[in-house]
Amino acid sequence: MPRIIQFLHPGLEPVPPSNSNIIPWNCTKAHKRKFLVSPGKYVSKGEEKEACLTFWGEWEPQSCVERLPNLVGNFPKYLNRPFLDTNEKCCQNTDPNVFGEFFQYMVCGQKKYQGLRNLEPNSLILFGSNKAGNFILDTLFVVPENGTAYNRETIETLNDKKKNAFYHASIHPLICENSCVEINCDLINDCYKHYKGITFRDKKSHHDIFSFVPSLKFNNENLEESMFERPIITLPGIISNGQRQGINGQGGRNYTTVEIVDTWNKIVKQVEDKGLLLATQFTEPPMISKEEVINNCKKLNC
Repeated sequence: MPRIIQFLHPGLEPVPPSNSNIIPWNCTKAHKRKFLVSPGKYVSKGEEKEACLTFWGEWEPQSCVERLPNLVGNFPKYLNRPFLDTNEKCCQNTDPNVFGEFFQYMVCGQKKYQGLRNLEPNSLILFGSNKAGNFILDTLFVVPENGTAYNRETIETLNDKKKNAFYHASIHPLICENSCVEINCDLINDCYKHYKGITFRDKKSHHDIFSFVPSLKFNNENLEESMFERPIITLPGIISNGQRQGINGQGGRNYTTVEIVDTWNKIVKQVEDKGLLLATQFTEPPMISKEEVINNCKKLNC
């Protein structure tokens, strides 16, 4: 039976080096969350629509940044336009990765919390952080029927050996020498699980639930209209408001399909009540050298 996983991370927003508008690849042990802008799709009146969207998400490689207006609260400080310069050594991997045809989750936390390697279909993973005693959501990941088991010997087969942005941002950092030296990664010869999140187009065969990211339409003429705080999610008995790091729910109770759908709908309502959209897909960041964008961030996208 499916489970509901609260997956907590510090949620810190990275800051560019002084006198630079480029945030380099994250080589620290802690995953970060950026406020990003990207072409993507969102749900409107039961259909997917295309637009440039802002959202909170994980993108550990480089991004070109723009300072945002100062607003009171947990609003973002920087707008990040993601890109990937493969000339820079790989460091921290991006997981979950919401860019591309579907959301993907493949390793984070699975060494310590082995229940994450065997999640049943329609399980919900709520990726987020604890701020001021509240759980704030950045990604809702709905687990598909089958994940793909892999180990160090087979990890490169997960992407059909295509050296695209997902490969460089999420797979290669787990096996490249630089990454392991910098952050002491330890992809041991053990089986992990690679999941592709349920998409909007597949929702009919999954009780009308799908993976999404809270978002807004991007307004380049008025950046304040594109900014938002990550939404607080309250689910008594499911969400822990005291836990700040780690996993909640991986060894806990199982849920019926009715309970899963009901919980998903409650999360959707809380997100939409904040005036936010449900983003379902984002274009992969371009693979380009930082020298090509350092003086013109806006050439990247949107």
